[in-house]
Amino acid sequence: MSLVWLLLLRATRHTPLQRRVYHAYLKSETWQRRSDTVLRAADRWCVGCGLRPATQAHHTTYARVGWERLGDLVAVCARCHRDFHGRNR
Repeated sequence: MSLVWLLLLRATRHTPLQRRVYHAYLKSETWQRRSDTVLRAADRWCVGCGLRPATQAHHTTYARVGWERLGDLVAVCARCHRDFHGRNR
């Protein structure tokens, strides 16, 4: 992801444009590598519940989106990811 897009992402928080840029980032090879690193570090096991396989990486902070440190991310199952975001349907 280019520096221009990452700067735009940081400058336009919570707007429709920011959401589009963020979702594009989540489809990028950079994010896929980072997410896979976090999942492998947790042995692909959810750190939220410890009951299910982790299938997603969750940002614990959005301060460094695009330049995340591994400590900014945790491996979670889909259910815990929804819970972290308050969407526990």
